[in-house]
Amino acid sequence: MTDWAAFDRQLASRRRAIVEGLVEFVRLNSVSQESAKVRVTGEWLTGVLRARGLQARLFETAGNPIVFGERRVPGATRTVLIYCHYDTKPIPPAGWLQPDPLEPVFRRGLPEEGGPGQPLGDFADDDLGSLALYARGSADDKGPIWSHLHALELMDALGRSPTVNVKFIFDGEEEIDSPSLGPFAEAHRDLLAADVVILTDGPQHARGRPTISGGARGMMKVELVIEAACRDVHSGNFVAPNPAWKLNGLLASMATSDGVPLIEAFEEDVVGPTAAERQMMAALPLDLPALEKDLGVRLPADYVERIMFHPTLTINGLQSGFVGAEANTIIPHRATVALDIRMVKNQQWTKVYGRLLEHLRAQGFTVLESGDEPLPDDLRGQAVRVVDKRGYDAAKTSLDLPVSREIIAAGLANEEFIARATTGYDAYRASVEPWTLEEAERVTGDHRRRRARARRRARRPLADHGRHRADVGVHRHPEDPDIAGALRQREQPAARPERAHEARSPLSGHPYDGPAADRSRRAAARVARRVSTITCPREGDEADVFVAGRTLGLADSRVAQARDPVGAHGLRRRPGGQGHEGPRPAPL
Repeated sequence: MTDWAAFDRQLASRRRAIVEGLVEFVRLNSVSQESAKVRVTGEWLTGVLRARGLQARLFETAGNPIVFGERRVPGATRTVLIYCHYDTKPIPPAGWLQPDPLEPVFRRGLPEEGGPGQPLGDFADDDLGSLALYARGSADDKGPIWSHLHALELMDALGRSPTVNVKFIFDGEEEIDSPSLGPFAEAHRDLLAADVVILTDGPQHARGRPTISGGARGMMKVELVIEAACRDVHSGNFVAPNPAWKLNGLLASMATSDGVPLIEAFEEDVVGPTAAERQMMAALPLDLPALEKDLGVRLPADYVERIMFHPTLTINGLQSGFVGAEANTIIPHRATVALDIRMVKNQQWTKVYGRLLEHLRAQGFTVLESGDEPLPDDLRGQAVRVVDKRGYDAAKTSLDLPVSREIIAAGLANEEFIARATTGYDAYRASVEPWTLEEAERVTGDHRRRRARARRRARRPLADHGRHRADVGVHRHPEDPDIAGALRQREQPAARPERAHEARSPLSGHPYDGPAADRSRRAAARVARRVSTITCPREGDEADVFVAGRTLGLADSRVAQARDPVGAHGLRRRPGGQGHEGPRPAPL
């Protein structure tokens, strides 16, 4: 058995040095779009790996470099591949409650509670365990990287060697959908070969319990443009078609006012929850009233099922004309919308994209799928141009697999575990404050009835609106592990619900600065086809490899040999890489 008391003593003795190293890491600007700065951070990280006795290389790609590290253990017969990313989202100046988002500050509580941000030097060693660090990228995803490396360092200090080979792959483009990761994985299949892939780029449960994610919703992003006149014209001097009104009408045909999708056959391949999955959903300890209070809005009673088992259609942004200080009395000539569609298991993003185009045409629009194709005058105001589209399919790993069961068992040895096992924001828990199965079935029925009412209210005749749902269970996937195919399958993670901040979010448990969480809910590598992907941060039981679950905490996961049939995982990538998300702290 592991002597955790000795482990804790080592951690306590090194805590300040560990935090100081994290501060140095976070200070490095690695915004995905700033390639030169990302490279500097990648080179620094490669040196850090070598300093800890790992074989490390900085690999060139068509974009930002990928950092790879490896420690081979004599006699080990299994290999664990750990994915994180060292790039961050952009750093817009607004929304930060500190002078410089790259200069970490420490607080005892949330900034909304009035806790001032202070530098590390203001605190004694005994205070460090109760502080939170606020800075861009501290939680997403530099903190987990730092935890992994120091977990190995502490193991070395205690003379404890992993019983598995450990590989690290640190992505420099995760926040821009990792365009280089797939080709890299394809070209380096042998280098990345592993029995199991572990990703630590996701939220912690509100109560601080470790969490396992075994799947992720798929995602499609698309940007549509309607253009009318050749230029903006004065609204007092002209009466001309307004593309903003055209776009408004088109969007109203795609979903109800409360967001229920109305696109024909939108759910045709969706598989509903099994009886076992409904029981797991019923056991999820979600405090819905607390979440509603924090967000200030009412949420549907079938909130959990909507996230896990139904696709969603979201308007991410709208643009047309001018507002605020720049407002003008003009008829704009162009209107643009950015959409994302989160898909569940069995849906393919290319097929869903096709359904979207069919809907656009059914509304009387001509679809142009080229951003450069000239717009004929006779199509002005009558055409929708697709200027950007991309996506990845949903995926899921069964928690019934031997590797899944061993990891869960390791967690349950000392504390309750939360297991996320469905497609998308798959949040399941062992047992605590369970709903009854009847309650779970009731909210399921509520959801279906709401959809049916929405479709009946729709003013346009629509085809089937996804009424045809396959009545089949969870599928397993081919047995041969395909790490390259897995890493090639992008995004992520996981579309997580927005995190609230009532002290700690009822879902993520993390406090945060600013308007939204820095934690990319898209989570990390879209590790998908044919590789068992388990995220297992925890503290406690003896295990084969240590995986840090908190910025300065230590976690371990018992990794079993995973040569059984394994699920496909396109681990969550909230394409939230676009748009501003405010800072979120890394809990110490």
